[in-house]
Amino acid sequence: MNFDLDPSDQRLAELGSALAVEFAAGADERDRDRTFATAAYQRLRDEDLFGAVMSQDLGGGGARTVGWLALMEALAQGDASIALGFNMHYVATRLVSDLPNIEAATKKRVAGLVIGDGALVSAPLSEPSSSSLLPATYLPSLTATRTDDGLRISGNKMFASIWEASDYAFMFAKPDWTDNPLHVIGFLMPTDQPDAVEITDNWDTLGMRSTRSNQAVSYT
Repeated sequence: MNFDLDPSDQRLAELGSALAVEFAAGADERDRDRTFATAAYQRLRDEDLFGAVMSQDLGGGGARTVGWLALMEALAQGDASIALGFNMHYVATRLVSDLPNIEAATKKRVAGLVIGDGALVSAPLSEPSSSSLLPATYLPSLTATRTDDGLRISGNKMFASIWEASDYAFMFAKPDWTDNPLHVIGFLMPTDQPDAVEITDNWDTLGMRSTRSNQAVSYT
C-alpha cells in the first residue's frame, strides 16, 4: 500500500492539525470529567467530515484510507479520544459505502442521513468474549428477529464508543431465521431507545474517558 499523501490527503492532514489546536483546549477536563466532546463533533460536522470517506457518487468526499489516517493522526495530537471516537464513525460509513452486498438504495439512504442530516454513527463491533480485530473469525453475538416493522435485536455489545452521542449504530447480528452459523446481517438502528437499550456506564480508561466507550449495551 502506498502511504504517500496526495494533495487531497494532505488537505485532510492540514485540516486535522488545525482542528487539533482547537480540540486540545479542554481535553484534560473532558477526560477527567468523562464528558463527550459535543462541540468538537459539531466542528467536524461543519467541516463536512462526516461523509468524508463515503464515495463521491453518494455525495461523500471519497477520501482514501491513507488520507483518513493522516486526519486521525493529526486530530489525536489535540485529543486522542476524539480521534478514536470519530474513527468509529469512519468504520460505519466506510463499511456501508464499500460493502458490495449492501443495496444501492440502502447506501443512498444512509448517505442521506450522514451527509444530508449530519447523523453521527457509532460502530460497536467488539464482542463480550472475542475481538473484532480478526475479521476471518468474527461472529456477532447479537441475535436479530424479524418483526412487522423491521428487526428486534437482543444481546450485549462491548466498548460502545460514542454511542450516547450518536444518532445511529451500525452493527452485525445473527439472524434467527437461518440455521447457517456463518450467516450474518448488518443493520443500522437508532440509538435513542431508552425503553429498549440499557447502557452500563463503567468506562473509565485514562486518556480515553471522553470516548464514553461503555463496556456493554443491552437490548431487550
